Amino acid sequence: MITVRLSSGLGNQLFQYFFAQYLKEKYDQEVQFDSNGFKFDDSREIEITILESNFNTVNEARLFTNYLGVAHRIKLFFFKISRRTKYINDKVVFNKTALDKAKDYYFDGYWQTDYYVSKIKNRDFFLDTVDKMPVLIENYISEIEKSNSVALHIRRGDYFSPLYMDRYAVCNVNYYLKAVNYIQTNVEDPVFFVFSDDLDWVRNNLKLPKGTIFVKNEKINSFWYVFLMSKAKHNIISNSTFSWWGAYLNNNTNKIVISPDRWMLDSDKTIALSEWIKISVLNE
Repeated sequence: MITVRLSSGLGNQLFQYFFAQYLKEKYDQEVQFDSNGFKFDDSREIEITILESNFNTVNEARLFTNYLGVAHRIKLFFFKISRRTKYINDKVVFNKTALDKAKDYYFDGYWQTDYYVSKIKNRDFFLDTVDKMPVLIENYISEIEKSNSVALHIRRGDYFSPLYMDRYAVCNVNYYLKAVNYIQTNVEDPVFFVFSDDLDWVRNNLKLPKGTIFVKNEKINSFWYVFLMSKAKHNIISNSTFSWWGAYLNNNTNKIVISPDRWMLDSDKTIALSEWIKISVLNE
């Protein structure tokens, strides 16, 4: 049996979901998801169940979760050395030719690369959800499709918590102004659609062009906002997997995608695609 662990927010869940689809196609085996960790994280919820009517999750005691404590660490140690289970993390690309069918494979990580996604035959899975689309999203799509729309994502929220502030290369005002200027120089009559978890901050701190539309945050599955960003002609993303997916799923062949040049403060690595335009997020 193949098991993929689900964790974190929607953006990372999408990477985990696509990785599972990659495994399913490559090895012609069913894949189940371990969602036990969400029982210990009230700040997150499983959102990718919107993509499948029969979402295959497992709740087995032998599968470890991310709760804290000595008991967990002991359980995790024995889980990793078990002869029955092959524990694999996302430190390296996983592309083995075949799997040992006598073992259970447990995949733990975020799998943040387009490598696995690019290998999947059907990447338009989300089109199956159109008939369930909220009216709010339908209304915005109408506005997006009739203009030279640019989805502009500004993530703040938990990136400014003590846990993350010294870790992530938070996109500053200068980054967004440079990105907006690039779009205005290269796109005729662009209309910016702002997506953010702090719209008030955006209004008070970013001088955006006249006609900018601020997309309201409603209590709906946040996948719909990724879906909406993917419908824009162009994308300006933050160092967030949430807007990464909006840009990646954008099927406009002439799209311009502007991305931070790095994801983390202590590394110059990025998960942005090579053809995307990179702008520095460091103070200059």
